[in-house]
Amino acid sequence: MKKGFTLAELLGVIVIIALISLIAFPTIINQIKKQGTKLSQATLDIISTATYLYMDSNQNTYPIKLNTNYCITLQQIIDDGKLASPIIDASNGQEVSSLKIVKVEIVSASNISYSVVDTCVPTITDTTAPVITLLGSNPVTFTAGIKESSYKDAGAKAIDDRDGDISNRIIIDAPSNMDGMGTYTITYRVMDSKGNTATPVTRTVNVTNLGVEYLIVAGGGGGGGRKGAGGGAGGLLMGSTIINQQNYNVVVGLGGAGGAGVGSANGTNGGNSTAFGLTATGGGGGAGESVSNTGLNGGSGGGGGRATGLAGIGTSGQGYNGGNASGLLGTSSGPGGGGGAGGAGANGVGYDGGNGGIGVESSISGDTKYYAGGGGAGGASSTLSGNPGLGGLGGGGAGGYSTAGNPGTSNTGGGGGGSGYFGTDTGTGGSGGSGI
Repeated sequence: MKKGFTLAELLGVIVIIALISLIAFPTIINQIKKQGTKLSQATLDIISTATYLYMDSNQNTYPIKLNTNYCITLQQIIDDGKLASPIIDASNGQEVSSLKIVKVEIVSASNISYSVVDTCVPTITDTTAPVITLLGSNPVTFTAGIKESSYKDAGAKAIDDRDGDISNRIIIDAPSNMDGMGTYTITYRVMDSKGNTATPVTRTVNVTNLGVEYLIVAGGGGGGGRKGAGGGAGGLLMGSTIINQQNYNVVVGLGGAGGAGVGSANGTNGGNSTAFGLTATGGGGGAGESVSNTGLNGGSGGGGGRATGLAGIGTSGQGYNGGNASGLLGTSSGPGGGGGAGGAGANGVGYDGGNGGIGVESSISGDTKYYAGGGGAGGASSTLSGNPGLGGLGGGGAGGYSTAGNPGTSNTGGGGGGSGYFGTDTGTGGSGGSGI
């Protein structure tokens, strides 16, 4: 059996290997060169320009954002009509595969580079703007003076698909002063961490002042002592006003004290009532059977007493004058009734005391009722059948007949009734009713 090769055979094998090497090595080297070859600058310029145009026509998908990488295939650009197919590299005439990727690196708006690569990792693109949602009503009407004197906004909420709740980044553009009546606009703006700006949202605020009805009644005046005249009703103010501040000083007037029988004293005036910056004047006290027998001035005037005593004068727009004494029978002449908010007190007639003046009707409390009636005068003589005057409708106290005068009704501002004639000095006038 033959083993190995002869020298001649080995030489022949070497020659064959050499011939194969001469043919194969140039091909391998050429392939290596092709794999490392970059596109010509001319071809890259064409692709870069086409990519720029493609991004420009698809700005929602590929906005110019700083420090962002986009990966776009050549086939996408070809399909969009921005690049012709096939793509031939100008340096070697070879076709460039449409599966290759253009990597776009954006450093700044003026620093953008393009390269053709086989693989690419894009920057995660965030092109979705956050959404602002108003809290509270829109439009909203704010009435100053109910609970707050200045408008307090309910605010807004902002949510981003990537950043989450970014309400703390909301910028609110509002007028510096919204205290006056008028219509105001508040604008809310926000931007996420990628620079996406939300559509601004606005709220319309209508600022008004509170218009309310009011009824303010002062305390009624006290009736006069011993043959006393009726006390005048507390002054009454009724209407509507604008509440333009949060706090007001409110005072409710007390009724005036009745005049003492000892000394036949006049009743005292009722206290003033104050609200919303308005003041109702307390009712005038009724005159007693004293030398100084003129009724006192007030919201409504107190009645005049003893002989020809003149009535007190009421405050214009709040009440009426009291009634005068009859003046016909000397010291036993009937005293006058106290004035009411709706009419004057009646004069005394003979020995009879005058009736109190009528009050004013109102349903502000929900029930219709009268307020601020004048006090009736006391009877001037128990032996000569002097009848006491009736209290005016609206809380006025009736005059006394051989008794003390009746008080005015609380929380009506009614005047107190005058005291009747006891034959002694112990008859006391009725106190006035407190106001509201």
